[in-house]
Amino acid sequence: LRQLEKKGYIKRDPGNSKDYIVMDAPEKQVVYINKYGTAQCGPDGTMLSGDPIDRVPIASSLLRFPSSEAFIVEAKGNSMEPKIKSGDIIIGKKQNHAESGDLVICVYEEKVMIKQFLLVGNRIVLHSYNEDVGLIEVRNELRIEGIVKNILHYD
Repeated sequence: LRQLEKKGYIKRDPGNSKDYIVMDAPEKQVVYINKYGTAQCGPDGTMLSGDPIDRVPIASSLLRFPSSEAFIVEAKGNSMEPKIKSGDIIIGKKQNHAESGDLVICVYEEKVMIKQFLLVGNRIVLHSYNEDVGLIEVRNELRIEGIVKNILHYD
């Protein structure tokens, strides 16, 4: 199993360390992931577009899912401190749904944000780790772009 994982034919399932994901084709040791700009940790974020602004080389061993499902945004602002700081590189997994407690990259009221997705009763709340920033109760359309999988800290 270690040799198959090393050669890129399988990857460990992050949700179950005893389970593996079989890859369609072996992944290279270095993959290029699309970077789509910034995601605001706080107000006034920018919109993700369909056109990446850069392609960033990443070791495929940092990903526990197929690289074709990965994308990158740069964090901006302080609402997710101390976990995520402005300038950190966020690797997300493309998916349009989340479980309560997941960190998401989402678009709400035309702002791209990184927040903790919470289900409180029948309400959706976007939570910030920084206690100085309030909760956002979702009242309009929320579009989840992906789930935060890795945070590369900028120091």
